[in-house]
Amino acid sequence: MHPEIDPLYDAFEHPRSERPTLPLLPPAEARAYGREVRGRVLDLLDRAPFSGTRLLGDGFAFGMIAQHEAQHDETMLITHQIRAGAPVLAAPSPGPAPADAFRLPSEVLVPGGPFTMGTPPSPGRWNNERPAHAVEVAPFYLDTTPVTCGAYAQFIDDGGYDDRRWWTGDGWEHRQKAGLTAPLYWQREGRQWTRRVFGRQEPIAPDEPVLHVSWYEADAYARWAGRRLPTEAGVGEGGQVRSRDRPDP
Repeated sequence: MHPEIDPLYDAFEHPRSERPTLPLLPPAEARAYGREVRGRVLDLLDRAPFSGTRLLGDGFAFGMIAQHEAQHDETMLITHQIRAGAPVLAAPSPGPAPADAFRLPSEVLVPGGPFTMGTPPSPGRWNNERPAHAVEVAPFYLDTTPVTCGAYAQFIDDGGYDDRRWWTGDGWEHRQKAGLTAPLYWQREGRQWTRRVFGRQEPIAPDEPVLHVSWYEADAYARWAGRRLPTEAGVGEGGQVRSRDRPDP
């Protein structure tokens, strides 16, 4: 459709620093181009046999392409978040939490036992998901909801970023070197915390999950809260959600 612009999207040929100067399609033309391409793809999907070759079996090729497109969508959103200039994208509020969320217990017990970590042989598996193997996990408690901005703000207000006790050696070194004092894009305005979302400054939403913290920050918060971070197997240190080991009877 537009063979003259195909080379523009070659990431190996065009470093990020040069991309603003490329002759990309204007917004209206780009949207029309995208609609045309998507329409042709949907027509193709209607005729696809999804059998006969490894690429077509179970729609593998189409799933891979859809996943690749989603990765580019994420990249474009990241670009809007980190770029300078007037905001051109809005992020509507996700709305109130489901009513039953407020009736959840603060944590649940995850029973111990064996589980299969990794992915069994399949066309879409990643190298770092292999091989699938059995792992024995001890019982542990896990929070039922993500850590909120409001809870994380309490960690900051309690001096969490300045208290060496909550940080590992590497974490403390990184916190000092990077000058970390709050989640990325947070800013103190008087007694209130605000955050930048796609170029717009807004008050933090206390009940929303905290974003833009490094692993070191998450680990320090967990230690401050008397918790730890789980791994994929549920034990050790790592992961994204707070948990604690089940005490012995």
